[in-house]
Formats: sequence, structure tokens, C-alpha cells
Amino acid sequence: MSVTLLFETFMAQTAGPEWTIGSARLNGFNGMSGMPPLMLRFGEHEILFDGPPFFWLALALLVLVYLGLRMLANSSFGNVLVAIGENPDRAEMLGYNVRLYQLIVFVIGSVLAAMSGVLYTLWG
Repeated sequence: MSVTLLFETFMAQTAGPEWTIGSARLNGFNGMSGMPPLMLRFGEHEILFDGPPFFWLALALLVLVYLGLRMLANSSFGNVLVAIGENPDRAEMLGYNVRLYQLIVFVIGSVLAAMSGVLYTLWG
């Protein structure tokens, strides 16, 4: 609870114009505003993802992530994760490094959370 109160106090105090990251203001509870849309450059070509193109990009990423996770869950890696979920001690006694598998799953979840946060910031 103390960490939550600390974050709440910090967010309440970062609404002034002196709180910035580069040229973007933090705006306290209102969130960062004025973020530019996503733009990719390939040599001289620029692709701007704003409006419908951003929707199609997000939809394509959703489908790719879903298919990738389904393939991962149906592989031998996924079978090890099921074994760890049912009984981690038994999986460890069978020779699997349970902590390594848990770390890999945590990293995958963190990457997906970061990607969704970036997409949300660009959208909002």
C-alpha cells in the first residue's frame, strides 16, 4: 500500500510544466499528451500509422502475437510450462530448470505488456 501511495503522490505532483520527458509534458493524472503518431522510415519512404493504418497495424500485431503464443503453447516448451504449472517440484525432478522457464515466461509477458503500453500511448 505504501508503494501505491507513493505513486499517487508522485502523479499528483507532476502536473506542472516543469515535469517533462524531452518536450512531452507528464500532465499528472491526465497522462502524456501531444505524442506524435507512429512513423517508420525505410530509406526515403515514410509510413505514417495514424487513424485506420494504426488500427490495421494493431490488428496485425494482435494476430501475430496470438499465433506466436499458440505455437509456443503447442510446442515442447508449452508442455514444460504445463508441467511446471501443475507441479513445479516434479518438473524440477525431471531435470527442467523451473526458474529459467519462469523467467522466460515473465520476460515474454513483460515484452507484451510494454508493446501494449506503447500502442496505447500512441493511440491515446
